Amino acid sequence: LGNSVSSGAHHSFAVIGLGTMGLMHMLSMHGLPIGYDLSLKRLEWAKQLGLNVMHAAESSPADIVFVCPGSEQAINDAIAMANPGGTVVLFAPTPPGKPEIDLNTAYFKDLTLVSSYSCGPSDTAVAADWIRKGVVKAEQVVSDFLEIDDLPKAYQAMKSGDILKAMVTFR
Repeated sequence: LGNSVSSGAHHSFAVIGLGTMGLMHMLSMHGLPIGYDLSLKRLEWAKQLGLNVMHAAESSPADIVFVCPGSEQAINDAIAMANPGGTVVLFAPTPPGKPEIDLNTAYFKDLTLVSSYSCGPSDTAVAADWIRKGVVKAEQVVSDFLEIDDLPKAYQAMKSGDILKAMVTFR
């Protein structure tokens, strides 16, 4: 998958969820994917970054679909969206319990489901290099820079969708 993603080897790509992680996926793939979200605020933020994004209700088939939110709906949307023989990359888990994932469709479409958990030393080195080179900048994925005392209020604002992402800055 890594070589296909980096070379754009005639695959179509989609990213579901345009929070911080979804935006980083989009930015790191240099305009290859179409990003989808339900939040109009997130879609607007991504458009201001020059990314190719659409409302989730307007999704198109793709060969490789990255699912950033850990929700049953996002995973099922990715399974429905993936082309036969495609790949669905699960970036986050669902909450504990027994999620209702449409494995029947995944089976009959012959999809590959790939999980992604954390990162190792080589991934961290690549991420650090991207930051040094400006491929991904905090200002692209963080909407609010604040003092540590403002963090509890910011968590509530993130949870309600009023802000994209907060980052504490230390002086």
